[in-house]
Amino acid sequence: MDNLSLISRKKFTMDKFLSEVKIETNKEIKTVLSFEAKSIITSKEIFGGVVSIVGKLAVNMVYLTAENEIESAREEVDFSEKQKVSFALSDLFAKDNFEISLAGVNFGDALFVVSHSISVSGNYSYEFPVIADDEQNLVVKRKIFNANKWVKSVEESFVVAEECEISANDPKVLSAVSHICYVEASPAVDKVVLEGKLFAEVMLLEENTIKNVLKEFEFRQEMALEGTIPSMNSSVETEIVNITVTPENKDNKTTLVFAVDVYAKAHTYDETSVEVVADMFSLESQIQTTYDYARLKNYSKTIFATESVSSLTEISHIAELEDICTVSGADIVIKRVENYDEKIEIIAEIQADAIYETQDGMGCIKIKKEFSLNVAKDTNLSAGNVRLSAMIQNFKVKAGKELEVSFGVNYLIDLETDLEEEFVKNFEIKEERTNKFSGIKVYITKEGETLFDVARIIGVRPEVISSQNQCDDCFKQGEKIYVYSPINLM
Repeated sequence: MDNLSLISRKKFTMDKFLSEVKIETNKEIKTVLSFEAKSIITSKEIFGGVVSIVGKLAVNMVYLTAENEIESAREEVDFSEKQKVSFALSDLFAKDNFEISLAGVNFGDALFVVSHSISVSGNYSYEFPVIADDEQNLVVKRKIFNANKWVKSVEESFVVAEECEISANDPKVLSAVSHICYVEASPAVDKVVLEGKLFAEVMLLEENTIKNVLKEFEFRQEMALEGTIPSMNSSVETEIVNITVTPENKDNKTTLVFAVDVYAKAHTYDETSVEVVADMFSLESQIQTTYDYARLKNYSKTIFATESVSSLTEISHIAELEDICTVSGADIVIKRVENYDEKIEIIAEIQADAIYETQDGMGCIKIKKEFSLNVAKDTNLSAGNVRLSAMIQNFKVKAGKELEVSFGVNYLIDLETDLEEEFVKNFEIKEERTNKFSGIKVYITKEGETLFDVARIIGVRPEVISSQNQCDDCFKQGEKIYVYSPINLM
């Protein structure tokens, strides 16, 4: 008896946990204008059925001092989490999806609380026995299906560098964030090629005025992977490890130098056809088969596009408003995804921080906007992984009452078809049937007989014969046809 070994991608989310980050400053904090967090997974392993994740959490804060000066501060803390799982994963990848909130401000320090929800994925191998023995006159029913079998993976960290000229005099970088708009992996001969687009947002301080600089740039990276061929399937998982932005003065002009460190792991798959026995009945025994169900997803294609979303926020309640300094920190939360016959509807909420100035100083308000995206699709496809990211395109104040902000929303959707198959896991004899009512009819064909001829001779419907035998419409001399029925066929 041979075993069928399948390797699939398994994902789960670890139990949520909290991290507290306290940022201390040497000046009294009057108002926290904006804050952001970045999480980096530094170690991931599975041992004895326990998944361990270790990482670093960095929080950056922009605040207004008691002397009405704008400053920034940063603090890092370590975090770790363990969780027992009932399966063994290899080739682990982990991503921290977190939410940060300001717990309180106390003169020279601010306390932040981060809620972690870490998603973990890896290759999961499991086996099914393949049961087939034609020499013992078994009646079998076989299923042929195609599956993507994991072959290899490769990981690499690389830097994407870019320059951007700005009109600023001796600026100070308060904060810098970035995200990957999209990335695609395609196998070539002995390598995997990564192509994608990055978006970076920098908050600058120039002569006590806040400015935002937005930058988009593309990247292409080749990762050596011996044995790959162009026809293989591939997927990729990425994260931004770090971003540094350095102002440089050249020829009386200020240039921002971006350096983004990107971690990427590419996976390569090979398409394999497998034959699995679905049912089996012997001449002497009625055997009942129990099944283990495996759900295979075949990713068909990916859609990447950008749409604009506008938000109007009431600001007339802000007393003695003088100006909106900047809008930054665009973020998106997906609330639900609906699959219809010819479209996918994505309902999400976009958020950002608007920093304003009044006669008494500066402040910050949160902008929130719920919106929906409708993406056309083929009827036989459904949405798999859905990723959204946002950038601030522009903002303006309307009649001193409303703040209008235009966001550019990138969406990346993996469209997939679902294939559900039954695999034989084990079987056991339920009842011995050795008498003449064994339920098995064996017929030896003659040259040129058709499926209809055999069905008429043995008194069984043609579709019953066809479903229980691998046969064509026309038979050769001496072929054995086995037909099973719980009652005597004669």
